[in-house]
Amino acid sequence: MTARPLSLRRNKNLNGLFTLARHPDRRRKPRETGSARELDEALADRRLRSLPAWLEERFQDETAEAQIRALYRAALAATVVYTVQLVAEWSLTRDAFALSAALHFGVVAPALLLIAAFARWAETPIRRDLMGAAIPLLIACQVAVTYFASDAPTARYYLSEFAVIAILCNASLPVSARACMWTTALCLTMLAAVAQVAHNAADDAYVGGLIPVSFCVLITLHAAFQRNRQARRAYLLDLRQRLRMAEVGQEARHDPLTGLANRRRLEETAAKLWANESAHVSPISVVLYDVDRFKAFNDLYGHMAGDDCLRRVAACALAEVGGVDDVAGRYGGEEFILLLPRTPLDEARRVAERLRAAVAALRIPHAGSEELGVVTASFGVACADSAHRSFEDLTAEADAALYRAKRSGRNRVLAAALGPRAA
Repeated sequence: MTARPLSLRRNKNLNGLFTLARHPDRRRKPRETGSARELDEALADRRLRSLPAWLEERFQDETAEAQIRALYRAALAATVVYTVQLVAEWSLTRDAFALSAALHFGVVAPALLLIAAFARWAETPIRRDLMGAAIPLLIACQVAVTYFASDAPTARYYLSEFAVIAILCNASLPVSARACMWTTALCLTMLAAVAQVAHNAADDAYVGGLIPVSFCVLITLHAAFQRNRQARRAYLLDLRQRLRMAEVGQEARHDPLTGLANRRRLEETAAKLWANESAHVSPISVVLYDVDRFKAFNDLYGHMAGDDCLRRVAACALAEVGGVDDVAGRYGGEEFILLLPRTPLDEARRVAERLRAAVAALRIPHAGSEELGVVTASFGVACADSAHRSFEDLTAEADAALYRAKRSGRNRVLAAALGPRAA
C-alpha cells in the first residue's frame, strides 16, 4: 500500500466544497497538499530564500492573527511617536509649525488611527504590507512638505527624520521584507531629493553627513530581512515538531500492519460522535466484515502471505472512506470495520457492496475457498439514529448480520436496520 503524504495545510471553512454526491450531509476530506519531505527541504536551505507556495500560504494563514495584532499595536505606537515628533518640528522648523501641526492633527494622525482601527481587515499579506507601509510613507510626506515650507536655518537637520522613519519601519512594522525594501528605498529617495533644496549654508557637507545615516538605514533593512527569515524558520521548526508529535499520536491509534485505525481510535471516535448529539451526525452506519476462510488461507500460504492479504484488503477500505468523520479500522484478526456517520442504511449497503467487489477484484488466489478460488469477504451492515442506539448496539447487530452472511454462503452483504429501542 502506498503511503499518502502527510497533510500540512490547514483548511478553513472548506467543508462545503467537498460534498459527496451519495448523501447531502456527508463531507469528503479535503485533498492533501504538500509533504513532510518538502518541509525538511525548506529547513535544509540555510538561507531560506523562499518557501514552497503551499508552505508560505500556511505560514501566512497561521500567523495572520498575530501579525494583525502587531499591525494594530504598531499603528498606535507610531501615532504616539509621531506626536512626540512635534517637539523636533517646533525646534527645527518653527516658521512652518502651523502647517506641520495642521497636517499632523488633520491628516496623518487620523490616518494612522484609521489603520489601527481597520487592522482587523488586513487578513492577507498584501493588505498588511500596504497598510503597514502607509504608516512611514504618510509621515515621510508630511516631513517633506514641512521641510519645503520652512526657511529656518535649522531645517536641514530636520532631514534626518527620513532616516528615522525608515529605521522605524524596518525595526517595528509587521510587514514583509519586500515591503521594508520598497519603503526604505522611497524614504532614501525622498531624502536625496529634498536635500537638494539649499538652506543658507553648504548643503554638500550636510548631505555627506547623511551618508552614514543612510548606511544605518540599510543595516536595519538587512535586520528586517533577517527577522522575516528567522520568523519563517521558527515557524518551520515548530511545525515540524507538531507533525512529529502528531505522527506519534497517529501511530498509537493505528494498526501497524494495515495502517487502519485500531480499536483505541475507533472507540475514541465513537465516543465523540455519540457525545455530540447536536452535531447532526445521524444516521450512523457500521459495516463489519472479515476475510472468508482466512485461517485456511494462512495454513495454505503462510503468515507472510496472510499479512500481505490483510494489507491489500485494508487498502480497498481506504478508498471507500471519504467523509470527514468516517473511520476504517481493523477490528481484530481478519475482521475489519467501517464507521460511517451521516450515512443511511441504503448508502452503507452500497459502500459495503463496492468494497466486497473490490476485494474480489484483487484476485488473490485462495485454493481453500470453495466458492471462487480467490479471496473474498463477507459483510454485515447496521444503521440507526445515535439518539436511539449505542455504538455497541450497532456493532452487535452488524456482527449478527455478518454471521448470517457467512451462513448464507459468504462473499455477500447482509444488513439490518435498527429502530428505536423499546421503552
